[in-house]
Amino acid sequence: MPPILPDVLTEGEVCLPSKNLPTRTLLDAIRRDRLPEHSRERAEQNPYALQDRYLHADVDLDADGKLEAAVYLISPDVCGSGGCPLLLYRPVANGWQWLGEISNVQPPIAVSSRRSTWNDLVIKSGLLGLSSDYRRLKAKDNTYPDSPSLAPSFRRIAGERLTGLLCGGESSAVTIPMGTASNVLPDIQAEIDGLRIGSTATTTRNKFGPPSSRSLASKRAADGLYESSWIYRGMGLTLTFVAEPGLSSLMLNHWHLAAIKLTAPSALRTKKGIGIGSTFAEVKAAYEGTRDQSFIPSQKQIVVGSLYNGLVFRFEAGRVVELFIGPAAE
Repeated sequence: MPPILPDVLTEGEVCLPSKNLPTRTLLDAIRRDRLPEHSRERAEQNPYALQDRYLHADVDLDADGKLEAAVYLISPDVCGSGGCPLLLYRPVANGWQWLGEISNVQPPIAVSSRRSTWNDLVIKSGLLGLSSDYRRLKAKDNTYPDSPSLAPSFRRIAGERLTGLLCGGESSAVTIPMGTASNVLPDIQAEIDGLRIGSTATTTRNKFGPPSSRSLASKRAADGLYESSWIYRGMGLTLTFVAEPGLSSLMLNHWHLAAIKLTAPSALRTKKGIGIGSTFAEVKAAYEGTRDQSFIPSQKQIVVGSLYNGLVFRFEAGRVVELFIGPAAE
């Protein structure tokens, strides 16, 4: 997705790469420290009901040579009319240490070259969809103010340089249900011979060429996104792409891969070497310990992660006849 640059950036100023998938240890830290207790209780009752979305970037905010994690958390229990929280974590020997939380953030944001103990942050403040302006947040005692609303308005100072952060915006955040175990994440987002959830339609077309057929875009009732399926018949490959509504949906680079389905005669394989024709025993051995424990396995289907965001293997006569990656249930 082309970066959505903060309005305050000038020519020559760029965005740091964003990541839409937290590492295992970072996800565990966020769920342990920052999600409200009632969110966790609700997840225990229905592990796949609460769906959180994440977007983060690594940036050295205190010039110590180590990269802090700036994580934008989109969750129904923590977002408000002014945006969602930005969580800051520092890497430590046994995982991640929570540094602070800035509420009511609207990505993208910017990191300033000016600093006291930490670099200043430049964050938009105001109600979503209404007028808002950028504020300068200065660190004090190794943390930032908990909201941009009372911070002074941003005015660029001579010689100051800005770097964009979280420039993919909310539309590039990945959904991870609370019930998805952190040790499953690398498999859910695993690359299958060059295919990766979240990659653009342009990237896919450059690798595999034009599809045999392509469905007309249709609007999904659940989230308002537009959806289109690409079918590569000779490869046993069906790809589902989604895009935000608007004129940008006319451009291939604004469509992102949301689901992958393999059937015969596909020769594509997961990173664990599983594909069409693999045996039930091979799949079970490859993904032991990461299967969805709330879904009773059978000789006809194995679910890795969850039906809401995972891998689904379907079998006939003891061999894989269909492999699906993405949200199989919505």
